[in-house]
Amino acid sequence: MSEASTARTTKRRRNPFLETASEPTPAPIDYAHGQRAPHTLAAYARPIRVRWGVGLLVAFGAGALEISIPQVLQIIVDHLSQSTTESAIWIAGGLVLLLGIAHASFMYWRRWLIVDPTSTIELSMRMNFFDRLLSAPLSLLDRWPSGQLLTRSMSDLGTIRRWLSFGIVQMLTVAVMFLVGGFFMLRSSPSLALVFVVTVPILVLSLVNFTRKYYRASHEIQQMTGDLSTRIEESVRGIRVIKALGRSPEQIQEYSESVDALQVREYGRSMLVARVALYQGLIVGVSTAVALAVGASQVAAGTLSLGAMTAYFAVQTTVLSHVTRSTALMSAYLSYKVALERHNEVMDEPGFEAVPLVRGSAAVSGPEHPQGASDSSTVAGVSAEGGSGKETMHPSGGAVSVTFDHVQFSYDAIKAPAEATTEANSEVASETKAPEVSVLKDVNFKVFPGEILALVGATGSGKSTALSLVPRFYEPTSGSLRFGTRDTADMSIEEVRAQTAFVFEEAVLFSGTVRENVLMGVAEQYERGTEDEDYPSQEELEATLNTALQLAACDFVAELPQGLDTIIGEEGLSLSGGQRQRLSLARALAKRPSVLLLDDPFSALDVNTEERIITGLREGLEGLGGATTLLTAHRPSTVALADRVLLMVDGAVVAEGTHAELMDSSEQYRQLMTMEEG
Repeated sequence: MSEASTARTTKRRRNPFLETASEPTPAPIDYAHGQRAPHTLAAYARPIRVRWGVGLLVAFGAGALEISIPQVLQIIVDHLSQSTTESAIWIAGGLVLLLGIAHASFMYWRRWLIVDPTSTIELSMRMNFFDRLLSAPLSLLDRWPSGQLLTRSMSDLGTIRRWLSFGIVQMLTVAVMFLVGGFFMLRSSPSLALVFVVTVPILVLSLVNFTRKYYRASHEIQQMTGDLSTRIEESVRGIRVIKALGRSPEQIQEYSESVDALQVREYGRSMLVARVALYQGLIVGVSTAVALAVGASQVAAGTLSLGAMTAYFAVQTTVLSHVTRSTALMSAYLSYKVALERHNEVMDEPGFEAVPLVRGSAAVSGPEHPQGASDSSTVAGVSAEGGSGKETMHPSGGAVSVTFDHVQFSYDAIKAPAEATTEANSEVASETKAPEVSVLKDVNFKVFPGEILALVGATGSGKSTALSLVPRFYEPTSGSLRFGTRDTADMSIEEVRAQTAFVFEEAVLFSGTVRENVLMGVAEQYERGTEDEDYPSQEELEATLNTALQLAACDFVAELPQGLDTIIGEEGLSLSGGQRQRLSLARALAKRPSVLLLDDPFSALDVNTEERIITGLREGLEGLGGATTLLTAHRPSTVALADRVLLMVDGAVVAEGTHAELMDSSEQYRQLMTMEEG
């Protein structure tokens, strides 16, 4: 946070009567050292427990003061009934006014002391939730619809904050009212207090059936809300397809049906609350009528003073008004409970990947160093002193071999990364070992340093899955992958990701400038280049940027309104498909990878641009390019530019050779390429 924003925050939190320091925000969860997400709010509340505790004490005082006002009223009524003077009336009125002001002040301080800490808890939980999503393996994210994650990170956490800010306070107030009010009513009239004692259990029993039904309804509603968010997101992302196919009426109809179903559940839940409120209102009304009849007879008999009866009914009215709010409080608590459970469902998912946007240690050891690398530190881009973690911008050295050794993989038995494997993970893995469908079957091949290898095959043959195993997005079910002579399973994910760059078929760009998108993989280097001499200068980074754009054939950038500083908009939709693909490739090249993974990234490019790019990748330019390249492709023009081609059928490699050799020797390959040409 900048100094200006910190100053604004501090100024905003200044209070004319009481000043406290800004509430601390807990650090994110350190998964790498065994820390896990809290299941309760105690850990989140620990940094602000003092102020929160003071706020609860103030709330306790406000409740006690509110219930004490009727006792003062009893004294006033009894005194005025004996001696009615102007001065006594003014004194009585002034006393009631002071009590009212004191109660209002307590309410103000209660809110001021509690709301800010609970907002801090919400902020911390939201930060940890987002951190969990970013550090989660893809196997976790594959299981959760985006709409569900969105509602759990926003509306569910808002529900938790509202319970902490108001629900707990109101629950404490009800408890104070019940205990202190019961004492005052017993002191005023034991016989009338008996009516109250009988009434309370009946009110509680009315909530038993309500609690079970409301909890189930709340869970269904929050689940349906998440599904609805997913539908909205899908419709917005695919709006061009919907409009092009003329499917807007059908989409509106499906959305309307989902909204109607949600509305029915919301209405049903509201009617649950309404019925309980009706029952409790009737119970309170009958109780008050009975107490009034008993009290009136006692006043008439002279066994109870008018002031005592007035105080009793004032206390009873206050207490029962709070007790009847227990329905709303129970609703808030159940919504909070469901929200916390939904939050923990995501936070408790096993596995993590703590991968920063900087390069780690050398991925290569042994005799097979990349060509042109002076030492292992040059390969990784890390100085040889070790342990500093500071980056240099030495080129990766070009390439390192990649070996698939009897690799098998099934999505039905996904493994978490090795360093995140726990006993819980093992139990989950054993439970999911039911009939597995292998996507890759005993895959064996080696890509030599600097080679461009194309994986081809029909849809579903396992090409993209094979690429996803290289940067350890997923772990092999069996077998191993090696960079040089090192098994990637023995390397940290940081090491593996430091040596790889992935360009996906669907080019994903982010809201920001062209420069920010292309240098995303070296963001920390870019930010620290002006502060630390161990980091590259801005001139070096600008040279890297320009070279990456040149290799990726991004000539169009110069024609954009602000050039490199042009804001390309959300997901880069202001650019054409081919422009987005080329910027994605430039982003990967700027990282200077040793292994470049291309999942059909040239589908939107013309043949000449495609050939220019692949030639540049093979030859390199100013330290960029020249990496070991694995690509998937469907077009013969792309495959023909590769040094070697592997044909995959049903997850297995069935043929190997150059494009020309396979066209002569493999009927399957020839049919596949002919269909693509057609």
